[in-house]
Amino acid sequence: MFRNWKRWDSLLILLVVPFMIGMFGQNVPYKETVPVVPNESIIIGKVLEYSILNSILLDIKPEQILYRLKILILSSQDVDNKPNFTKTKVGEVLSFYSKRKLSPELFNRKVKARVFFYGDETGGKFWIKNIETIPYFKMEE
Repeated sequence: MFRNWKRWDSLLILLVVPFMIGMFGQNVPYKETVPVVPNESIIIGKVLEYSILNSILLDIKPEQILYRLKILILSSQDVDNKPNFTKTKVGEVLSFYSKRKLSPELFNRKVKARVFFYGDETGGKFWIKNIETIPYFKMEE
C-alpha cells in the first residue's frame, strides 16, 4: 500500500503542518490600539504632591527623568473646541506628568496648567504643556 512512503510523508507534511500552524501558531492575538483624539484643557488646581521619578517605573522608554504632580482639580476649561478630558474630573486628584523640569516650589500652591491626555483605549496619562502658579493665593488651613 505504501510503496513510496516518502511521497505520503511529504503529502502529510503539506496538509498537516499548515493546519497546525493555523490552530496553534497564533497564541498571541494581534492587538491594535486606537490613540485618543487630540485634546486639551486648562485646569486650575492645588498641587498636593510633587515628585521626580525614573520613567522605567511607568514603562516609558527611553529611560528619562519625569516630574509628576498630583493636583486637586478645582476647575477645568475647554481649549479651542478640543475635547476636554478633565471636565468631568473636577473635585478629583489626578496625576500629571512632565518631561521638562518643574520647580519644587509648585508644591502646595494653586496653579493654572494647560494639559492634555496622551494614550489609547487601554490607558494613558495626563501631561503638562505649561504650568504657572497663581500669585497671592493663601491656602486655607
